[in-house]
Amino acid sequence: MHLPSGTCQPHQCYALPVPDCTCWETYRRKEVSCNHLELENVPGILTNQHTAFIDTLQFSYNNIKSILSTDLVNVRVRKLDFSHNELEQVEHSVFKNTADNLEWLDLSHNNLNDFLYNWPDDSSLETLNLNSNHITDLKLLLDSLPETIKHLHLAHNPLKPFDLADKSTRLIN
Repeated sequence: MHLPSGTCQPHQCYALPVPDCTCWETYRRKEVSCNHLELENVPGILTNQHTAFIDTLQFSYNNIKSILSTDLVNVRVRKLDFSHNELEQVEHSVFKNTADNLEWLDLSHNNLNDFLYNWPDDSSLETLNLNSNHITDLKLLLDSLPETIKHLHLAHNPLKPFDLADKSTRLIN
């Protein structure tokens, strides 16, 4: 059963009152698209006291430079897309509250030099897209990923080679 799509209003999309975002709601699925809005920051509305449960949350094609640990405090999301921004920094604890639900994360086409995050044991992350960034240290990245990772996309990064025989890299063993 599909419900009609519409523009986010303060009373729709789990209290995400960003007037220019578009929402789609189906029987068990909520999707919010804040793409192409020239945003420079993640909207502060995501830090309200009500937890939002969203299947897909998109912030693609904006001008966001950092994702702070306070930006996604009360958001529970399965797919998160920050591709095609100007990201240089993702704070280390930003996914603390979303890690048990977050399965798919797209940070491609940004300016990230690394993506080191201490994922919790209950992480559900399966797909991580880091294509077209400035990541160089593959070994360090691999050692920081959760064991749940099934798909890692790293094309168009200036990766430094390392010895695959080095069994200290957890995900290669």
